[in-house]
Amino acid sequence: MFQAPIFFPLDSDELTQECLHNSDVTGAGGILCSLSCTGVNSMSPTRSFHSSLFLWSHTPGNYQVTVKRFDDAYHTCNEVIACFQDRAKIERQYAQQLSEWTSKWRPLVDSSPLYGSLLRAWQCFFTAADKLTVLHGSICRSLVSEDGDRVRTWQREMFHRKLFGGFRESHDLEAGFARAQKPWAKKLKKLEKARSAFHKASRREHQASMRENHAKGNPDVSIEKQKKIQEEREHCSQESLKASQNWWHDIF
Repeated sequence: MFQAPIFFPLDSDELTQECLHNSDVTGAGGILCSLSCTGVNSMSPTRSFHSSLFLWSHTPGNYQVTVKRFDDAYHTCNEVIACFQDRAKIERQYAQQLSEWTSKWRPLVDSSPLYGSLLRAWQCFFTAADKLTVLHGSICRSLVSEDGDRVRTWQREMFHRKLFGGFRESHDLEAGFARAQKPWAKKLKKLEKARSAFHKASRREHQASMRENHAKGNPDVSIEKQKKIQEEREHCSQESLKASQNWWHDIF
């Protein structure tokens, strides 16, 4: 009934190629792509991986969503086992109730004055109940001792706890993503710094232009003062142009 979940290992080169699309960086790790129950994958591993890449590759730290999936997979295994146990409990109770029902009514029918086809039909009814009892008891044992144990065994093999908490695989995966993303994060930080400098320079240029326009129409401002304000505005314009060029240079 249960097909073991699938683990797709990724070596350093494969992870780096998939993560940064041929960027010149390195990465390492493995990723748990899907859990497969009753022989049917819950999602496409490739689609899941690439959708995760879209989330984390553009914003530093967003790979935490993908890393968390590993921890979630561990808890999902526990939920699958608990689900099997609940179903096994239902199957066991149903088998027990059928057995009690048969034990109650079979002696009464056997000792009754019934005969012929009616008696045989009633006895066949009990025989069918006996077979159902065996079937549901078998399902109960299979869910607990076979499927549940196989999930638990796979869980122990795939997840290895660290001494101070967490899983070793999650730590390796997070370290690989962080290492692969480090060059991009560095560039993004530089770009954000250039963008902030451009916006500040543009704001100073705008304020200088406002002061210049106000001084030109104000007879109380001396010529020397107007010239000084104009020079300040020109300086701010040059700084804004320089900041803009630096920003575009960092972008491309």
